[in-house]
Amino acid sequence: MAFQYLTNVPLDEAREAYKEALLTEGFGAGTETVPVTGSCGRITSEPVYAAICAPHYPASAMDGIALKAGLTFGAGETTPATLTSDQFIVVDTGDPVPEGCDAVVMIEDVIRQEDGTVRGRNDPAFLYGDFTCRDRFDDCRRCDRGIRSGKTCCRNHTHRR
Repeated sequence: MAFQYLTNVPLDEAREAYKEALLTEGFGAGTETVPVTGSCGRITSEPVYAAICAPHYPASAMDGIALKAGLTFGAGETTPATLTSDQFIVVDTGDPVPEGCDAVVMIEDVIRQEDGTVRGRNDPAFLYGDFTCRDRFDDCRRCDRGIRSGKTCCRNHTHRR
């Protein structure tokens, strides 16, 4: 076989030739609608969004204490904040964040005192956001939470990145 030099082909022309070769060999990108229970191992062709928004309330993303973030401003390992029992509410993962509270401190960062107060090591104002509280309708924000196109559906109907 004689040596053959490669030639440059414009990108658009190369893409079209590649797509045509794939289609000729039966590798077309067809789409179909399947039930969720039949989606295991399938790849999404377009984004999938929740039919019902959840949660419909601001929710705690972890077990801990809900409070106003400003109460612990500046707290840290060497300067923990101390809160009285009327300054926080104990919450579990998924609980609604109580009215007047805007942060949740992980229970692992809370030290209960004998007098009923708690001391916190971290500053929830720094952590507040996706880490401590889930906003209502969090699962419906475009491109933040749904299943994007090109993702593989797994056995538990979640997705692989």
